[in-house]
Amino acid sequence: MALAVRRFAEEDLARIVPRIAREPHNPLTPRERDILLELSNGYAALNIAARLNLSHATVRNHIRNILRRLEVHSQVEAISTSFRRGWL
Repeated sequence: MALAVRRFAEEDLARIVPRIAREPHNPLTPRERDILLELSNGYAALNIAARLNLSHATVRNHIRNILRRLEVHSQVEAISTSFRRGWL
């Protein structure tokens, strides 16, 4: 009985929620999400490092990993992709 209820709910969700809102799991780590959120607020890597008490090199490494994981080429594209997919 519970399985039938769950299946029905998933089918309803598929009809109601647009496809873009059902993007797969966010591939970023919690720290990478923090960095991306700071980038989306307009902070540069040096400012993010100071705000999160990290080294500048660590923040740059996180940004590089974000770009690689999201398969994008720029910070702006990473922010845009994350907003579109509902991760930010």
